[in-house]
Amino acid sequence: MRCGLITILIVAIISGCYKDIEPIPNSTHLSPSLSFPVGQTEFSVAGNFTTLGLPEINLTDSVPYWAHYHALEFTDQVALDLSEVYKHDSSITYLAFRINVWNQLPASGTFQAYFYDAANLLIDSLSHSGLLVIPNGSINSVGEVLSEGYLKTDIPITPDRITLLGNATLLEIHSVINLDSVKPIDFQWFDSLKVKCQLGVRVDFDFETTASILGGSS
Repeated sequence: MRCGLITILIVAIISGCYKDIEPIPNSTHLSPSLSFPVGQTEFSVAGNFTTLGLPEINLTDSVPYWAHYHALEFTDQVALDLSEVYKHDSSITYLAFRINVWNQLPASGTFQAYFYDAANLLIDSLSHSGLLVIPNGSINSVGEVLSEGYLKTDIPITPDRITLLGNATLLEIHSVINLDSVKPIDFQWFDSLKVKCQLGVRVDFDFETTASILGGSS
């Protein structure tokens, strides 16, 4: 009789200790987020560029030859390695490219980038909503930078494009600077002024892991 009473008390105590504990789930959702730089580049008239439009014959000959054109186009290529990200492509819930551009030139411009595969074939453009506008910078009468034009934007990649960009190995950056509104006296300072472009990636995942009390996690 005494042993039976002790057994009842032990069962009651154990039941009381565990009555408010939720059952252990057999799976767990993990939602990590990863951000990393893709690359950066700088553009200047001291480097390579392409003139756009027809030359303006009304400008004085004292300005550089390229100042007679309506715009300058700068391009550069950045190696793109998303292999670690695409090892878990089925778990990607969000993928976006962040663009930062700092413009010291007293001229506005536009930004676009293009994805290429290992065979150098065009896959896609970065911005599907058109060219991104780069605000102009400001300089004083001796060419010192007073303020930089700044572009910052995130470009989310839709699910169908996430699959498409799995083969991308190269990102080609294009920046076009419009010269139409530049004062002729300011062209002399362009050699020392730069446009800096910086790109990064953010990717979110959703993983489901299964767990077993006896067998551990898998």
